[in-house]
Amino acid sequence: MALVTRRKVACQSANQRLTNKSGCSLAYGTFTLIHGVKRNAGAAKANLMRYGSGSSGHSHRGNLAGQKMRGVQAGWWESCCLRTIENIEYLPHGDSPDWVQGFLTLTIKRTTGKFFCKQHLIINGECEFNGQIFST
Repeated sequence: MALVTRRKVACQSANQRLTNKSGCSLAYGTFTLIHGVKRNAGAAKANLMRYGSGSSGHSHRGNLAGQKMRGVQAGWWESCCLRTIENIEYLPHGDSPDWVQGFLTLTIKRTTGKFFCKQHLIINGECEFNGQIFST
């Protein structure tokens, strides 16, 4: 039986993924995945303080907050966006959003829950991934 509380989600085993009623998923007991609700500049830090380590994408930005929590390095990554950031159909007068194109890769050691999260920015149609530059 897994424990779900309002502020924390915990898995009984490191080999499971648990989703609570709010849509917050916890992968292998250590990394929270949410769509996100906060959009301000401090969203990454606020999510880190509320959920522990994890990622969200609602802001379409690439902010990162990191710090030691309970003696362990923790971090929260905003996952950027993969959509166009030009000529956004719902922005008036051709305004450009303050968004960052990119994506995250996440590796979790299933036996321990130890994770490695890396951000890959897409800059002018080019992106680095595993030491190679890719372009559109």
